[in-house]
Amino acid sequence: MGRFKILVAFYFLIFAGVLSAQHASLKGRLSDSEGRGLEFGNMILFEAADSNVVKVELSGEEGDFRFDGLMPGRYFLKSSYVGYETGIKDQILLEPNTETDLGQLTLAS
Repeated sequence: MGRFKILVAFYFLIFAGVLSAQHASLKGRLSDSEGRGLEFGNMILFEAADSNVVKVELSGEEGDFRFDGLMPGRYFLKSSYVGYETGIKDQILLEPNTETDLGQLTLAS
């Protein structure tokens, strides 16, 4: 019975550590030069330090995009859409337990 209690306590500590992990989120809107949302735009998030791909998302019907469950740190974002120039938003700093709004990202045609 004593081992069981130790095992339960051990799993509880691990589970509590996972729940307390600090995450961040990032959102914005992809649009053309006239402010129209670009649906199904490619959004690729990279780590700033080594350019590793962190996550890839598609913009929604109104051009909205969102990245959840990110680790705090520095990133840059590439956005692309067929017929438009690729956009890059650099120097993105994500703080723990926050949501960063990049606002409107405009791609030139």
